[in-house]
Amino acid sequence: MDFEEIFEQGARSGEGTTLGYIEQNGQVVPLLKDDSAPDRQGEIACNPLIERFQAGVLDHLEHFHAAWRLTGYRAMDIKPYVLALLERAVVYPTREEVGEISSLVHTEDFGHDHTLDIAMAPVAYLDLFRPRHLYRKLRHRPWKFAAFVRFPWAFPAWFFRLAQLLKKGEG
Repeated sequence: MDFEEIFEQGARSGEGTTLGYIEQNGQVVPLLKDDSAPDRQGEIACNPLIERFQAGVLDHLEHFHAAWRLTGYRAMDIKPYVLALLERAVVYPTREEVGEISSLVHTEDFGHDHTLDIAMAPVAYLDLFRPRHLYRKLRHRPWKFAAFVRFPWAFPAWFFRLAQLLKKGEG
């Protein structure tokens, strides 16, 4: 739940947001957001990136299944490994990953003409010394950890992750 929007991007269709359903020729069909909507235009421009992203997921899945069959491990045996991969990508992204993912247009749900800024302006060094300010700055951001990508070391993201886990009672 630390960055659910990335999973929404990976699962999204090339069609517009479903606004509702109508009956047409005896069938119930989705009523899709019009392609001329400003946020929809952004989505359309990102469709080639989303296709690359989804192709990469499927390519990884193919290799993952081959390794799974070869080793005989069950899903629960490899779950810690999968969770570690996910945590690395979400909590400790590279600058390149943040740049690529930040360029995606993510529309808000419910068909509003609004997009969500996936990443955000990076955290400044002084923000680290003002925890309450930092918390307020990050609280409503979809990908909090992207804000730490400019630091040359992982300590700020690690410390924020530790604080987050302790607050949730998982640390």
